[in-house]
Amino acid sequence: IVLADPLTLGGTFEFELSGTGASQVMNVGVSGLHFNLTIGTTPIVSFDQGTGQAGAFIISSAGIVGQADLQFQAGLVGISGTIVFKLNTTGAAVNTSVTTAVGSYPINVGSSPAFQVSVQGYLHIGTVALPFNFNVDEVTDSNGNLVELDFRKQSDNSLLVSITSSGVDASGIQSFLTNLLDPDPTQFASLLQQLGAWMKS
Repeated sequence: IVLADPLTLGGTFEFELSGTGASQVMNVGVSGLHFNLTIGTTPIVSFDQGTGQAGAFIISSAGIVGQADLQFQAGLVGISGTIVFKLNTTGAAVNTSVTTAVGSYPINVGSSPAFQVSVQGYLHIGTVALPFNFNVDEVTDSNGNLVELDFRKQSDNSLLVSITSSGVDASGIQSFLTNLLDPDPTQFASLLQQLGAWMKS
């Protein structure tokens, strides 16, 4: 399924049409989903689905909305953990479910952004795995071409890593580590509380 440059979804799709007229919708179940994100001709990151993973989409006159479980395949930076792909071009939040070949699959996405990969796990830079819950967001130009991928913390939307055709900018992580290793007095108490919570978990 070609959605828009630069996003083309591959996999095994099952289509079911329901409704009539303006209320007609197409429910799509997917397994074996895979896609690549490229800037120009440079592959930046790719995802696929493992055994038992699934996804679902709804196509209507308003646009396409859906989500799918993913696993990381390859990229300029590494990703591990629970990965969910979310897509919504309708401009409205959606919370529903779609019956697929592997059962009912939930769709719960906000009104924006149109494209997002949500990760609860680790961001790998070189041989270092850093625990973050973060989102992978697209940045496109006026023609809709992907020009940048931003990796942002879910808690405060701060930028961790930015990837463009020029390379990988990890200054956000460097700043985070600097604050962690050398906090100012106002941050120190908060860091101790976080450390205590982590040791109890």
